[in-house]
Amino acid sequence: MGTCEVKARKGIIRATVDAKGGVIERALITGDFMLLPEDKVFDLERALLKVRLSRDDVERAVREALGGSTLIGCSYGDFVDAIMCAGEGS
Repeated sequence: MGTCEVKARKGIIRATVDAKGGVIERALITGDFMLLPEDKVFDLERALLKVRLSRDDVERAVREALGGSTLIGCSYGDFVDAIMCAGEGS
């Protein structure tokens, strides 16, 4: 299991990822970022399950899960960076 923090323009995105065989088995996203509606972060955690730990696949999952959300001071890329960094450490 790996954990990584990414400093966004406004806030920190902390990802904890457990990956086996290059596939995400568990993901936890926390921090002090602004995402509206707030419960979309749970959609993201669910969307990451069984996703191959490749930048393209993770980015696709992030965009699908957070589509229609409002991100304030952070971007999809910040989430992808944190998830990939954490996954590489798992």
